[in-house]
This record gives sequence, structure tokens and C-alpha cells, in this order.
Amino acid sequence: MNSIQTLGWLTGLRMALAGALAFYFCCALRWPDAYWSVVTVAAVTRPGVSNTLAKVVARIFGTVVGAAAAYLILVFFMGHNLIVITLYFLVLIVPSYISLQKNLLSYAGIATNLTLTLVMATSIFSGEPARTMVDRIFEVLVGVLCVGIVTALLAYCFPQKKAEGQSLVVKLREACSELKQWKSCGLQLKAAITIAGVASLTFMPWLYWQYPGGFWAVLSCFFIMEESFVNSQRKGWLRFLSHVIAAVVGGVSVVLVAGHTVLFAIPLVFGFFIFGYVMAGKSALNGSGNTMGIALAVMLLANINVQSNLDVVAARFFNVILGIGVGLLAVYVVEKSQRRIETLIH
Repeated sequence: MNSIQTLGWLTGLRMALAGALAFYFCCALRWPDAYWSVVTVAAVTRPGVSNTLAKVVARIFGTVVGAAAAYLILVFFMGHNLIVITLYFLVLIVPSYISLQKNLLSYAGIATNLTLTLVMATSIFSGEPARTMVDRIFEVLVGVLCVGIVTALLAYCFPQKKAEGQSLVVKLREACSELKQWKSCGLQLKAAITIAGVASLTFMPWLYWQYPGGFWAVLSCFFIMEESFVNSQRKGWLRFLSHVIAAVVGGVSVVLVAGHTVLFAIPLVFGFFIFGYVMAGKSALNGSGNTMGIALAVMLLANINVQSNLDVVAARFFNVILGIGVGLLAVYVVEKSQRRIETLIH
């Protein structure tokens, strides 16, 4: 077995075992939206311990900042939709700019935007922003704890040679120094404002009408939109393909094990193992393992005791595809407009 295969097995095993542990907490403790612990496992697991640790740090930071921002917006302005959407747009700009960086901080920006959106959506439903903020932070920390326990266990059972390279602290310092050069990154600043604007316009209809799963469309904008249409199109295609795979697995699983919550652990654990293994490979889907794991966890576990999970699968899939379309259209229009302006100037 070569090094890539070994890394694939260990990554898949870590993701599967940590997902199973988080699923146990989800079923045993039954706190609101406990499935976010399982989603966190899928989101932060990466090939190699240092890569996973980097995503853990980014996830915790983004969760705390995003949840706190959502709380502050809603505790003062809930019910005043125009003010809420304006503040939402303004807050999104900085994390969107950070998410466009090609370094350690990128995921922190995405996690901030995701948490801001999801905590706001959940708080608007429940009317309890403080409790939603605390619950979301707690759920993410439980997921991180599960990853930490399994990572430590696997490191003990399967010791690996320490990889050479920069430490996490050094990478973090370099990433922070790059942020200070924002004045020379006009293209990324424009892209960040575009992302914030498109996300806000996509979130606004849901804010007023609250149709099923509408906020998932907003999240697709954060994941696929970049400075160029080519890069956005590539990310959009991978996100679409990932959700097709997750929807098929999730839909079949829901039909086969409907009404037996514990049995959802079977497709979840097997799915997590496969997605983790794929992450360490060289296939076109190796960058989509996290996305497929997150989508599968949401489709299987969201509202597990409230409504048919088949409805969740359909709502998640439809809104994700809608968000991909909106994001790609926005990037295409902005890029084409910029080219026309440059042509007129020259």
C-alpha cells in the first residue's frame, strides 16, 4: 500500500469514526440542531493532522465571530428586515474578502459567512438569537472534540512520520501579513463586495417569505464565487456534482431506513469513510470530499424528528442548485461588465 492509499484509509477512518461519535451525541443528547456536530466533522476533516488542525482553528474562529455578529444584528433589529439585510451585507464584506485569500485564513472567512447566515436563519425561526448563538458554538465544539479524540486515537494506533514543513503558527502569521496588503488587492475587494451583494439579495426573499431551505442557496454563493468566472464555474460544477452524489445516497438511505433514526448511522459512516478516502486521492473529486460529507449529513439528519427527510433532501438539493446558478450568473455579468468598461477606457 503506497503513501497516498495509507493517507486515504486514515483520513476516511478518521472522518467515519468521528462522524459516528458525533452522531451518538446527536442521538443521545437531543439538543436543537445537534446534527451540526456531525456536519462539523465533515467540514474540518482533511488529509493529514496539520491540515485538519488548520481547519479546526478556522472553523472555531468563524463560528464564534459569525454567531456573535448574527446575535448582535438580530437582538437589536429583528423584525426590521431592511436594516437587517443592510447590516448583513456590510458584515459579509470582510469575511468574503478573507475567503478569497489563497492561504490558511480562507476557510475562516467562509465559516464566518456560513455561521452568520445559518444563525440568523435559525434565530428568525425560533425568535431566540442568544440561545441559537450558544447552541451553534456548542455544537461545533462538540464536533471538533470528536475529531480531536479520534485523531489522537489514530495517531497512537498508527504513528506516522512527522511531515516536514512550516508550522501552523508560521502559516498563520504569513496569512495575516498578506491581509495587510489589501490596498493592492482591488480585484479581490470588488469580488468580496459582489459576493456580499449577491448573497444579501439571495437571502432577502427568504427573509420575507421563509420558503423551505431557501437560505441554502445563499451558502452556495459563498462556496463558488471567486474573482473569475472560470474558477467560479469549476467550483460550481464540483459543488453540483457533489450534491448529486449526496442526494442520491441520502435519498435512497431515507427511503430504506425511514423511521429508524439509529440506522442512519450506517449510510453516514460508510459515506464519510468513502468521502474521506477520496479527499486524499488525485481524482477530480478530491476537493469535494468535505462538501459531499456535509451535504449527506444535512440530508440525513436535519429535522430528523420534525419532517420527512426526503423533503430535506429535495429542499437542500434544489436550493443549492439555485444558489450555484445565481452565483455563476452574477460573476459572469460582473466580469463581462468590467471587460466592457476596460474596452471603452482603452
